[in-house]
Amino acid sequence: MEIEILDGVQAFICLAETSSPENWIPVFDRLKMTTIQCDGIGYFSAFYIKTSNASVAQWIRHRPPKPGIAGSSPAGVYIELLLIFSQLCVFKDFEKERRGKTRANQEKKKSLKEWAEDETDLNLSTRLWRVRINCYRGYAVRLILFPRAGHHDSVRTQRDQLEPENKGYKPVYASINKDKPKKKEERKIKIRKLTILQKYLVHILRREIDAKDLKEKSIIHSKSLGEHFTEPVLQDLDNVETSDDYSKLDMSLVFALLRNFCVNIKPPTRGWDYEPPEDEETVGADIERIRSLWNKYCDNNFDFKNLDDVFNRMKNKYGTLAVQNDPESKCKAQDEMEGFSQIKEKIQSIKLNPDCYAEKGIVVTKGIKSALQLLEDGNVVICKGALGCGKTHTLKAIQNKYTEKEWKVRWMEENLLPLEENMEDKTILICDNLFGSFGCNIFSSSRIISFENLLENMREKSRNTKVAVGIHQHVFDEIKKIHNLKLLQNKNITVDLDKLTKSELLLILKEQQKEGHCKTDPNCWFKTVDTTNVLDKLKENQGNIGSPFLSLIYCHHHDLFSDVAFTKAPLQTLTQRFQKMKSDSAMDYYILVYLMCVRKHEYGNELPEWIGSINAFLTKESLQKTATNLPGFVRVENGSVTLRHEVLNIALLKATAYADTDFLPVVQKCDLEILLQLMRPAESGNTEFSCCFAYPEPDNTKYRNIGKFLVKRFADAFKTNWENMEHPLKKHDFFVKKYKRYLSSNPKQK
Repeated sequence: MEIEILDGVQAFICLAETSSPENWIPVFDRLKMTTIQCDGIGYFSAFYIKTSNASVAQWIRHRPPKPGIAGSSPAGVYIELLLIFSQLCVFKDFEKERRGKTRANQEKKKSLKEWAEDETDLNLSTRLWRVRINCYRGYAVRLILFPRAGHHDSVRTQRDQLEPENKGYKPVYASINKDKPKKKEERKIKIRKLTILQKYLVHILRREIDAKDLKEKSIIHSKSLGEHFTEPVLQDLDNVETSDDYSKLDMSLVFALLRNFCVNIKPPTRGWDYEPPEDEETVGADIERIRSLWNKYCDNNFDFKNLDDVFNRMKNKYGTLAVQNDPESKCKAQDEMEGFSQIKEKIQSIKLNPDCYAEKGIVVTKGIKSALQLLEDGNVVICKGALGCGKTHTLKAIQNKYTEKEWKVRWMEENLLPLEENMEDKTILICDNLFGSFGCNIFSSSRIISFENLLENMREKSRNTKVAVGIHQHVFDEIKKIHNLKLLQNKNITVDLDKLTKSELLLILKEQQKEGHCKTDPNCWFKTVDTTNVLDKLKENQGNIGSPFLSLIYCHHHDLFSDVAFTKAPLQTLTQRFQKMKSDSAMDYYILVYLMCVRKHEYGNELPEWIGSINAFLTKESLQKTATNLPGFVRVENGSVTLRHEVLNIALLKATAYADTDFLPVVQKCDLEILLQLMRPAESGNTEFSCCFAYPEPDNTKYRNIGKFLVKRFADAFKTNWENMEHPLKKHDFFVKKYKRYLSSNPKQK
């Protein structure tokens, strides 16, 4: 009988001259077999193999054929084979009878097949039984059974062909590693070098990327990593704290990280997965050679071509100290393996794809891809989400894509009407902040119906025109209270931009950091913050303000990252911050109030004469200084100065409302559209995104004056169309009493 462990593990052989147990002769190998027992009579009826290694247990039981079959034919042999490699258990049950299989045996075999994890090639004949079991993780066990000599001449003939040296037909079939000691030692040295080269892969990874960057890129490639690696392997990656932990990583994962994450390692000229040319000696080429050499070794191919050259280059470039004394390393030499506790596994070469990517400074999220696909399939897409979720960036990404397609692009703010339904040239109409940048600015059901009808016609009939609109969720919710929406609630053309993955949020943060405070301060403490901590902080967001806005503020004002209240209640926190800024840095505060009022100021121009009503000391120089000091709140772009985001306009309006001296000039000079969109009756209940107008008591002369000027602004704006005005404040008692008077006169201040 011959039992051989394949796939590079040295074989163990058992020889038997007779059927008596005391005459069994064990041939020991690295599995450290301690005892071999046999019982029964005749040819091999059973034997058991025990080992001192607790992680390896094997036994094979061979029962004699059933009565009436033995002595005439070797058919009907019943074999059970049980293998345990570490925590792995593979069990196979084969039964072959001369006259077929019983139903019970078929059912048993079926049940075993359901959970067996190996592949089996079974070949039974009347003269020679051979069972080959291909086991999990690359191991294979070959069991060859021969009948005892003397049964049939045909058997002898076949056995002579297999074992010509055994002319005595004794049941002794053994083959043992006959390599000469010198050759064996040479191979051992090469294997040792090959194992050290694996450690060099880990060392190169340490040099090329630190743990912080590694974890960030792992998040951005999380979907692709999950498709190619098992949970335990990814858990090791998730547990990485420093580069010292790299030695705990799976080697296929290490190779994937080198190939995909290390930008300084260039691929071989023939590309990854191909043998590099002989004269190519780059790091990338040698990394590929190490993978190829190891995989050949796993296939028992000991032709280690270029091994010494690669080893010497690695040693000269990185030294030897880097790969010594690494107790955590998963790279073990063959002579360090005990039994089956370590198994040779090939190093896979895997291309990882990012979950998302940045293009022209815009992170192409799943939402952007969905919007582009809807426009490809149809003519209309509606992008909806909270303030600060990234609607404008989504629309800009659409603009960039259709500009590349040589379409004409028309960009509009807040309204699409009036508009031609069909245009001669291919045109895409993009409307940002539909029905309001800060709050709702449309209250007429007829206008909403006209808009929906226009979109419906363009969706069904237009050939050369496509429409992409962005709308705030709180504006959408307010419109739903006025009118029963149809097209705007059509989920088939709507993209929800609030649903951002972890990888998308991280890449958005990385893009924002390029323009944040850390850009100007190389020693900024925020650079050392683990990005996973930032993502964990964003999980506390209540959802009324988009996470991209919060991370934008984190990047410019790191103290707000440390403020727990900001993430949970950003509008309230910003309002309080601006109130505090009034006492700490009054010039900055009033410049922000001015920008909120005018919405845009041409950089370098003098401030208007009425600026004195806000603060008499404001100048263009003070505006330029504030723009420099507060880049997180102020944007300078294309020669214009604006507040960086609509959320800041809302917070500043709320902040000024706390002081009548600040609020009166705002009501008098602020862009009317801001007042229309944000001023609401106190009883409306919509308080988070609006500034509430309560009935001014007669004895509160200061706020009565503010109320009068607010009515005056509305009356002047709708002087000829007051009856058609449908703003919620129109029905307020104070407005009803005052507006007719202020159509022809100015309010009197007390």
